[in-house]
Amino acid sequence: MKLMTYNILNGAPDRFDAIVSAVRGEAPDILSINEANSFWDNGKQQIRTMMDACTFTDVFSVRSEDSPYHVVLFSKIPFQKTVQIPGLKRACGMVVVDTPAGELSVAGGHLMPYFEKGRLEEIGNIMKTQEPYGQKIIMGDMNSLSPDDGYPQTLLKTFSSHQKDKFTDGERIRFDVIEKIKNNGYLDSAVVMKKNAI
Repeated sequence: MKLMTYNILNGAPDRFDAIVSAVRGEAPDILSINEANSFWDNGKQQIRTMMDACTFTDVFSVRSEDSPYHVVLFSKIPFQKTVQIPGLKRACGMVVVDTPAGELSVAGGHLMPYFEKGRLEEIGNIMKTQEPYGQKIIMGDMNSLSPDDGYPQTLLKTFSSHQKDKFTDGERIRFDVIEKIKNNGYLDSAVVMKKNAI
C-alpha cells in the first residue's frame, strides 16, 4: 500500500494539471491533499477530475468553518468509516480502511501555522480520535519541526519574527508536537526510511 500527502498551496488552480500529473505518477492508494481551497468550486470539478485521472474510487472532503484551508482524502480502497476531527483551526479528516494487514486508521490533517501550543492541542485531538485503532497513520502538514532532522539551535538567529512565533519559545527551537506524536507510539516514516536529512 502506498500513501501520499501533498500540500498544494492555496488550492493551486493555476497548477492543478501539474498536480494531477504528479499524483498520477506516484499512484498512491490513499492521498491526502492539504490546502484544497478551490476543490469545491464549479461543483467540485477538481475533486471529480482527480478521482477520474488517478482512478480513486472513494473521497472524503473536510472543510473548516474558520479557514479556507481544507483537506481532501482520496482512496482506491473503500472507506469503512469517515470522521471529521474537531478542534482544528484548519482541518483534519480520518478514514478507516480494511487492508490485508487488518483495519487501518489514516488521518490526513493540517495543523495551525501559528504557534506550538495550539498545534499540541490539535495533534492531541487527532491522536485521541485514533486511540481505538491498533494500526494508525497521521499524515499531512504538521507545521512543526522534528528533533530528528538535525536543526541546530543557531538556526534561531536566521528566523523571521513569524518563524520565531511559529517554531520557538523565544529562546529555543521547539519540537513538542513531533515528540508528542513519537511518544504516543507513532513512527516517523522519514526517519525510518532515512529520508529526513536537512
